[in-house]
Amino acid sequence: ADRVPERIKHVVYIDAFLPEDGESLNTSRCGTGGRAGGRGGLGLNNTNGFVTLRGYNPNKLPPSEVPQPAKTLSEPISLKNQDAVKKIPTTYILAVPAGRQPQDAAFNFFYERAKALGWTMLTIESDHNIQWSHPKELVKLLEQAP
Repeated sequence: ADRVPERIKHVVYIDAFLPEDGESLNTSRCGTGGRAGGRGGLGLNNTNGFVTLRGYNPNKLPPSEVPQPAKTLSEPISLKNQDAVKKIPTTYILAVPAGRQPQDAAFNFFYERAKALGWTMLTIESDHNIQWSHPKELVKLLEQAP
């Protein structure tokens, strides 16, 4: 969105990290107090410079995950077009585990950061991997996004 804002109609973050300019994924979650912020960690394995979620299965049917470079977690982002990006309609979807409140969700820190930006805010009762555990419900939410 930062590189080609004129080509983007709408951005949707799904239970996602939301680093600010100069932050990496790792530094954006420091001190948040939530699971994404350190308690419980991310559940990642780091092998030969690539990370995967614990329980990674390369033979899983789609949607599947793939290893990603570990530097994607530690390299700070550099935002150049923040004024243009602010004009793009954006939605943040927070996954809230069953029986929990949004403030207890792992990514609530980033949900609150997005709310402060004036984005459209949605929640779904789900674990973090909504695309696997609640695909139909996720599609309904995506259809709601303005």
